[in-house]
Amino acid sequence: MQTYTFLCDWTNHMNHVAGAMFAVVVQAETYPEAEQRAARAALEHFPSLQDYESASTFWGGDFGAVRVAEFYDDVSPNLIDKDRYEIIRASEGA
Repeated sequence: MQTYTFLCDWTNHMNHVAGAMFAVVVQAETYPEAEQRAARAALEHFPSLQDYESASTFWGGDFGAVRVAEFYDDVSPNLIDKDRYEIIRASEGA
């Protein structure tokens, strides 16, 4: 199983209902699976977004987010500006 870190920002800062930038750390067998798990984890972390987005529409949706950078492994401890990010760790079932 591969670990992925997605650094994310909101698609539309005028519409977002949550806080600042965030990072999602997730484990998955494949990259597409990691995208889906990361979307579900973000929606669990920001439950108010569930009224507007689903896991399938989260990336790029009006109230969703974009992946600014993507990495193999958990790089969240090494982020220079890590205090600017909410770190979301996806659970195994996410």
